[in-house]
Amino acid sequence: MQFKHWKLQINRLKNTLVISVIILILSSLILTYTIITLFVFPISKIKHSLDELSLGILPPNISNQRRDEIGEIVNKLNELTTNLKKTAEFSLELGKGNYNAELKTLSTDDVLRNSLLELRDSLESATKEAEQRRQKEEIQNWITNGLANFADILRQNTDDFSTVGNNILRYLVDYAKTKSRWNICLQR
Repeated sequence: MQFKHWKLQINRLKNTLVISVIILILSSLILTYTIITLFVFPISKIKHSLDELSLGILPPNISNQRRDEIGEIVNKLNELTTNLKKTAEFSLELGKGNYNAELKTLSTDDVLRNSLLELRDSLESATKEAEQRRQKEEIQNWITNGLANFADILRQNTDDFSTVGNNILRYLVDYAKTKSRWNICLQR
């Protein structure tokens, strides 16, 4: 009888041990799943976005419902991505020659945006200077061409002063009309 009693005790112990192992395995699986869903997946999304940013790609914002440290990291990453998109849009506008494009610095130490604003100002100044040089060159060309044409008129009619005078006056009137039209175009 004692043998049966021991055997029964051993069977109960085996069953308890098997149930305990099954419960332990299930608990481990549930804990692993929880850790993966709470930490590993969000961190891998963050890593993927950072990988894209490091390659110069602006990833879409990550949806975030969390209020813990990982949620704060996701919010800051989304904010960084949004700010980089605005900076890229500003750069594209500068490339199109739109020097009125707005870009606000995020802080006094915002190196990227302050540099872009300085670049905008330099480009605008260089564009204005180039336009002024172009206008001066056009005026200089107009004067040079006028003088060359006057010289041609004087060379062609050296015998008759009245013909030379008439040709110079006619040319002067035509040239003055051209100049006034040219000034109207410049003012527009």
